[in-house]
Amino acid sequence: MVSKNSLRKKGREYAFQFLYQLDLLNPSNQDHSTIDELLDNFEQSYLEPDSENPNNQLHLVSKTFAAELINGLIKEHDSIVQILENSLHKQNLNKLNKIDITLLKLGCYEIIFKQNTPAKAIINETIDMAKIYGNQESYSIINGVLDNVWKSNSSSEK
Repeated sequence: MVSKNSLRKKGREYAFQFLYQLDLLNPSNQDHSTIDELLDNFEQSYLEPDSENPNNQLHLVSKTFAAELINGLIKEHDSIVQILENSLHKQNLNKLNKIDITLLKLGCYEIIFKQNTPAKAIINETIDMAKIYGNQESYSIINGVLDNVWKSNSSSEK
């Protein structure tokens, strides 16, 4: 039996891959029907067997969690960007590579708006994805920025 944590991890990765692709397409002001259509197309491509993943599968729990993350991040995008800009201190979000930006947005969204998972777990999972998909510096950037987001959010709740 697959654990709930591993299903959520798969959902995060799926959401990251979709959001990264969406960012590359750079769809300005996409309506939800277009996002839903892009998500359907992405799922078909994701599930297509290939040499690296001959038995691609997506559990309903992973798919549902990914959809929550994707739709929530799109809805709260401007707030997420502002929070990240504030947490970067002297850096500019747009100067980072697109993989790091996508990971930061996803991690930030989950820390701020989906508080049913401990922030440390979210940060660690995002760091793990940065080690897989990012460059040599990605994981330290992700760690520092998301830690700032978490600490700022924790102190503002007191």
